[in-house]
Order: sequence, then structure tokens, then C-alpha cells
Amino acid sequence: MVEEWCGPGQAAALAEMRENHSNLTSALEWSLGTPGEIAAGATLASLLRFHWIAGGFLSAGRSYLEDVLGALGPGDPRLRAEVLWVAAWVALIQGDRPCAEQWLAEGSALAHELDDGPLRAHMTEWLGEHRFFSGDVPAAIELLESALEQHIRSGDTASELTTRFQLSFARSYAGQEQQALDECRAAIALSDRYGERWARGYAHWVSGICYWHLGDIERAVSAAREALTTQREFLDRICAALTIELLSWIASTSAELRDAAELALLADAVWARLGTTAQAFGPHLAEDSAASAARRADVLDTAQIAAIRERYSRLGRSEIIEAALTLVDGAAARPAGAATRGSDGSSSPLTQRELQVAGLVALGRSNREIAAELFISKRTVDGHLERILAKLGVSSRARVAAWVAERNTVSRGSADEDA
Repeated sequence: MVEEWCGPGQAAALAEMRENHSNLTSALEWSLGTPGEIAAGATLASLLRFHWIAGGFLSAGRSYLEDVLGALGPGDPRLRAEVLWVAAWVALIQGDRPCAEQWLAEGSALAHELDDGPLRAHMTEWLGEHRFFSGDVPAAIELLESALEQHIRSGDTASELTTRFQLSFARSYAGQEQQALDECRAAIALSDRYGERWARGYAHWVSGICYWHLGDIERAVSAAREALTTQREFLDRICAALTIELLSWIASTSAELRDAAELALLADAVWARLGTTAQAFGPHLAEDSAASAARRADVLDTAQIAAIRERYSRLGRSEIIEAALTLVDGAAARPAGAATRGSDGSSSPLTQRELQVAGLVALGRSNREIAAELFISKRTVDGHLERILAKLGVSSRARVAAWVAERNTVSRGSADEDA
């Protein structure tokens, strides 16, 4: 999988590995429990790096990688070093920086002793990411620049792409947004050349951060939406959670505080399933997250938050992506900070799409019938209806129908006055 990762088959490979997760872990357990097979298990654990990370199996990956390191003797230092940098990558995503630092120090010493250029490149890359997650942006940029040069020299395109979006991420918090955007464009161009899309999604996410920092909200939303749309293929919860977080920040600075609050709760649901948080990605990301939380603090009451959390906790991987895209598209359908307006100019707390759904509810249509009429999924209609109920502060379809009837009465009255 690693050798063929940088190409058009990434999403299919991830899906296949998810389906075979139990078989893969059974093979690892067999290797760990069978004398003379630990090297095979170590090789497999290392090669499953994208399964652990992009596949969303952080905790399982961490457990098996630690078991392998505990069983692996000093007889194959290169293999141990390979496992060490993969384990450090997983630990960093989980927010365990001390353990990652320890593994990278050991791995760096082994790479130096072996005089192994590709291994040194991996250690340098993840040391750079460790520095960034620890808040030392200048050191991170220096290390990531060095790792990028080494990956290019060794012809490791997959690692080059990963390092490019990591470097652009660090630059985005160093006041180097234009350089970061250039780096993202280079990553996207390289991805397109190979038909690669996983790193491309992350490059769009970082582009969204840069545009948001620069105050270009329209481009920020467009880039983040592109990153999120990519996750329809990959269902990479890490990229999805980071992008939904970003969209929440954008909404909060655009005065779309209700959307910001819902997006933040949706991101929380993804983080909870991953077993990590946005804080794992360093103090700069954590500060932006906290600032956004402060802006939307009083938008939802305790009961509303609990109801939304419970609803989002039931969503599967693909449903989470669709829920986020629905929120984003709803916000895009109205002016920033403004309520939706009807044909009579009256304001509404509902988006245009939600008004459509509410109107069909008032006509007695079922959710399945609404889905067919609007050419969307029933699950999407379910989500629209739950948000309609929450925004109107009602608990039944009948109350939604009454609200629509009252609104239509007001609209007709306004039209009669104009006549």
C-alpha cells in the first residue's frame, strides 16, 4: 500500500483496509505471539501507517506499534527506526508529545548510526511537526524545510506531499500566509500529477486557514469546502474534524454564530470518536478554537447543546461529512450575519433550503417524499428538520406547519397592502 499510495487508488485502498481491519490485526497478533515472526509484524505495523492515520484507527495503531517496539530486539535497527517514526506520528496526533519526542530521539540516533538518508528525512519531518505542535514555529519551519529537501532527493513523493502541507500549516501561523499558499499550490499540482487526493485535501484545508487569516472569507470557505468534499471519498476523520473546526471559526467571524456552534459540536463528535482533540495540534490551533468558542458562547442553551450532541453522536462517517456540507451550504445561501428573507422581505431564522423543507412539511409530505422532491437523501432531510425544530423552538411537524401558515398569512397581508 505504501509503495502505491501516491496515486488514484488511495480511497479504494483505505476502504479495503477498513473492511479487512480484523484480519490485519489478527495477523499482527499472530506475529507478536509467534517466535521468530516479530520482524514480519513490525514491517506490517509500519506499512499500515495510512490505515492507522487516515483510516481512523489511532488507538489500535498506537497499541500495536507499542507492542511491536516492546518485542522488537536490537537485531534490526533499521526496522526499529521505521516503527519508531510511525509510532511518533500516531502519538503526535493523539497529543502525546513527550512520548513522540522520546521515540524520535531514539529513531534519529539510529538513522544517524545507519547513515540512512530516507530514515533521517522521516525523523526530521516528524521532529519538525513535534516542534510545531509544541508551539515553536520557527524551529518547525526550519526542520520541515530540511525534511522536504531530503524527501525530494530520495524520490519519496508521498512523504514530500505530507511535508509540504505540514510546512504550509506551520507557515500559516508564522505570518507567512502567501508562502504557505504557494506551498499548498505546489502540493496540489504535485497531487494532480499523480492522481493523488489525500494530501490534496489537507492542502486545501491549510489554504482555507491562510485565506481566513488574510480575511478572505469567500476563498476560505471555498477551500475548506473542497477539503471536506474530498472526505466523501476518504472518510478521514482527522481531516474532516480539522476542516469542520475551521468552518466553525469562519462562521463565528462572519457572525453566523448558530452555524459556528453547530459546526463546533459536529467537530467535537468526530474528535471524540478519534480519541483526540484539536488541542493535540498545538497551541496556535487551540487558541483559534478557543477564540471561536468565546464568540459563539451564548448562542445555544444547555438543552439545545445536549440535543445536538446526541443527534451528531449517531451519525456515521459519511453522514458527518454531509451534515457539515449542509450547514456550510445553508450559510452560503444567505448574507453573512443576516437571517433568510422571504419573498415579502420578512426575515426568517431558516435558510432557503430549510424554508423549502418546512413548506413541504406544511403540505403534509413525509421526509422520504421531501427527499425525492428535492433530490436529496432522506438523512439530509432528517437533519434539516431537526435544525428547523431547534431554530423555531418547537417540537412537532404540526408546529412547523403552523409557523409556515402564519408566515404565509403575513406574506399575503403584506402583498395586499402593497397592492
